[in-house]
Amino acid sequence: MQVTVLLTLPPDQDRSRSWLPDALTALGHDVEVVDRPGLEPDRAATLGYQVAETWTTRRPDVVLAVGWVAGLATLVATREVPVPVLLRLPRPGRSGSAAVTRVERALARSGARLLASAPSELDALAGLGAPRGAIRVLPEPVDAAPGRTPPGGSEPVVVATDDSAADVSAVLEGMAAGRAVVVLDHGILGDLVADHVTGLVVRTEGDLPAAVHALAADGMRREAMGMAAADRVEACFATAVVVEALGRLVDEAGRPAYASV
Repeated sequence: MQVTVLLTLPPDQDRSRSWLPDALTALGHDVEVVDRPGLEPDRAATLGYQVAETWTTRRPDVVLAVGWVAGLATLVATREVPVPVLLRLPRPGRSGSAAVTRVERALARSGARLLASAPSELDALAGLGAPRGAIRVLPEPVDAAPGRTPPGGSEPVVVATDDSAADVSAVLEGMAAGRAVVVLDHGILGDLVADHVTGLVVRTEGDLPAAVHALAADGMRREAMGMAAADRVEACFATAVVVEALGRLVDEAGRPAYASV
């Protein structure tokens, strides 16, 4: 299957820049990457027309777009050359910009199949107007190789307060390495951690110190949570698991019966 991957997020915000094309290639797809880091929104239509022009001789079976600017470009391109669309909108509805939210709402209702990284993002996309039947959960993958060393050195507990790309990576990598985690119930962090099983999910930042201290002082509980965390990563977030899920979603989107944007 021919797949075009369209990326427009800044490099420090887009973990998909490398893993998505590599995963699709490993699955046996013929992958074309259109990578425009930090593309300005007013250039989205131009990019869309340029991409559509290339499709007149090499039309993909599926286009996978990451980011709302990439979504705009894809919307333009697929109006010129109809192609089924998979779209990931990182942190949907949380840009702080009313203009961006309006665009995200239009994209959510565009007919594309949307990829949420966690159940809370699925709810956010539905809140923007996306039909729930058009949303699929595809988490970001993590290397779950046994014996790996977690980020942040010898700290006994991994702590995260924001679901930025860096914090999400730190949580998943810590869990993969068998560390218990304490996270603030913010964004998708609460989706990553099974409360009181793989770590602790607290409601306010004021609750963090006591939760961290409690785990740091209880080695047996911390070890049990760390083991459960590693098992959770292996079952839900390991690269092999996520890549297999991606393959199913691309195959599903590429079926002729699937409506394009």
